[in-house]
Amino acid sequence: MSTILAAKLAGVFRGGVGGSRDALPARLLLDYDQSEEGQRQYIEAAKAAFKREFAPMIEIIRQALARAENRQ
Repeated sequence: MSTILAAKLAGVFRGGVGGSRDALPARLLLDYDQSEEGQRQYIEAAKAAFKREFAPMIEIIRQALARAENRQ
């Protein structure tokens, strides 16, 4: 499944199908951990994703969304 399709299914984008409005975010931008440890975790999660082990990346994305929500 493509990233854009997955995002649409999750309700991340709004607007008309096929229109330029598809790229407008309906949710907060993710706030990733930019610390050295956060970067290390992201790299390890990306490596795991290449092996089809998606749980670490899913957790990083959940944490980034939680940080963005707390920022509001």
